Amino acid sequence: MQVAIIGSGPSGLVLAAALRRRGVAATIYERVTGPEQLHAGAAVNLMQPALRVLRDEGLLAAVARCNAPSTHFYFHDAGAGVALRAVDLAARYGEPYLTVRRGDATAALLAALPGAAPRFGKSVVGVATAAGGGEDDDGRVRVRFDDGAVSEERFEVVAGCDGIHSLLRSHVVAGHSEHSGGGAAASNASNASNASNNASAVVNLIGVAGPLALLTAASPALAAALAQRPAFTVYLDPAVTLLLAPVAADSVMFCVVASKEHFPESSGGGGGGGGDSGGDLRGALRDFLRACTPPPSAFVVEVVEACLAHTPADNADALRLWRCRDTAPLRSFVRCRRHGGDGDGDGGDDGALGNVALVGDAAHAALPWTGLGISAAALDAQRLADALAAVNDEANPARVGGDDDDGGNGGGARAARPRPGAVAAALERYDADRRPRGHVVQRAARVSDGGQGPSAYGIGRRVLRVLPLKLVYGVQDALVRDAGGEVLDACECRTAEAQLFVNAAMAVVAAVFVVFIARIFF
Repeated sequence: MQVAIIGSGPSGLVLAAALRRRGVAATIYERVTGPEQLHAGAAVNLMQPALRVLRDEGLLAAVARCNAPSTHFYFHDAGAGVALRAVDLAARYGEPYLTVRRGDATAALLAALPGAAPRFGKSVVGVATAAGGGEDDDGRVRVRFDDGAVSEERFEVVAGCDGIHSLLRSHVVAGHSEHSGGGAAASNASNASNASNNASAVVNLIGVAGPLALLTAASPALAAALAQRPAFTVYLDPAVTLLLAPVAADSVMFCVVASKEHFPESSGGGGGGGGDSGGDLRGALRDFLRACTPPPSAFVVEVVEACLAHTPADNADALRLWRCRDTAPLRSFVRCRRHGGDGDGDGGDDGALGNVALVGDAAHAALPWTGLGISAAALDAQRLADALAAVNDEANPARVGGDDDDGGNGGGARAARPRPGAVAAALERYDADRRPRGHVVQRAARVSDGGQGPSAYGIGRRVLRVLPLKLVYGVQDALVRDAGGEVLDACECRTAEAQLFVNAAMAVVAAVFVVFIARIFF
C-alpha cells in the first residue's frame, strides 16, 4: 500500500511515523520549500492525550529533550492577586503537560524520521481518479503536484494533513464553513485554501522570552510567579488574560489574550494554522495595554513588559499574533472508493475521487481555548495508521512482523495491493471513530470562546472557585481515556458534548448566584 501524506505539520509527521512503525509505505509532500519554514509559531502545549500517542509511536523521547514540564495548572486572579484554583496534573493524569518551542518540536519529529524527510516544494493542484472502469482506472488516487512543473503520482490512500486552510477538505466535502467565533461562518465551497478573514472576538499574542535570570531580575512579580512549582498558569485580569508556562530549561512562554479590535487585519495575522510576526507587535501590544479600559493590573503590565524586553528581536518566531478561527463540523472526514459513486460531494462513496482521509486541523480545526487540538490530531494520526495497517497486513500476511518492509523508505519486497473495498471500509471505520471526537473538541472550544477576553475576568474568577474539576476537565478526561485505549462509543461522545453545555449553564448560574449573594451581604 502506498500512502501520500499532504502536509508536514504535527499531524502529518506523527502519521508518517505511525505508518512507518506498522510497515506501511508513506511519503510526505509539503508545499513550502524547506524545513526552516515549518517552524512558524512560538510554542505548543502537549497535553496527556498527545503525550500518550507520542510515547506509543516512539516519538516522545525526542520531543521531551526540548521541553519543560508543567506539573500543575494554576488559575490566578491577577487583579486581586489571589489564587483561584490549582490542579495537580501528575496526580490527575499521571504526567505533566509539556510546553515546547514549535520549531524544536518540528525538528525533533523530523529527526525521528531518518530517510523519510518530506518532499518539499510540492504543492497539490488536483486530486482525482480515472473513474468509470476504463483501462486507466486502477482505483488509486491520482494527485497532481506543481513544483515548477506539473507532475502526477498515484496512491491507494491520500491523507490530508494540510491544516485549517486544507485543499483536501474541499475534495472530501464539497462545501464547508470556517467558523469565526460567536457563530459567524464564511462559505468556502470551491477552494478550502481561501481562508475566511473573520476571527474570534480575541487574538493571541504568543511569545517566548528568556533567559530566566534576566527575566526574573527585571520583574520581581515574574520571579515570584516562576518560583512556584513548574506550572502552566492562567492569570485573569480585567483587561486581558495572561498565560505563562516554562519552555525548555531557560525560557518562558507568554500569551496575551486581547480584544481583536485593537489588532485590525491590516496589522497582519494568519489563521488558525499560521500567525504573523510582521510589523511592530511589541509596540502594538504596549499601545494596547496603555489604551485598555479598565486598565490592566500592575502585575500584568510588569510581567508583559519584562517578557517583551527579553524576547529576541531578531527571531520572527519569538513573538507572533494569532487570529483564532476554526472550521464548521464536517459531515465526513473521508471520501471512499468502492465501485464507483455518485460524486455528490457529500463524502462517503465517490468513484470520482478515490480514498482520501482528513487528519487534524484539516478535519476539525478548533479554537485554541481547550488546548486539545494537537492531542486530537495525534489521536487521528494513530487511529488512521492502525486502520490502514490492518488492511496492509491482510493483503501481505507473510510480511506481518517481518523485516522485509522498509515502512516507506523505498526498499524491500513489493507489497500486494489491498482487496477491492478494503481501504474504503478502513476509512469508514476511522471516520466513525474520530469524527464524533473531533466534533466534541470543536464544540468545547466554541463554548469556551464566549468566556475569553475581558468577560473571562468577571465570570471566570467566580466560577473557578466553585465549579467541580470534573466539569472543568470533563472533555480532556474523555480524550485521555480515549488515548489510553478505552473505547468511547458515540453515546459517550454525545454525553461529553452535552456536558459542555451543562458546564456553560452552571457557570452562568454560579456567577449570578455569587453576584446576588455579594449584593445582599456587601
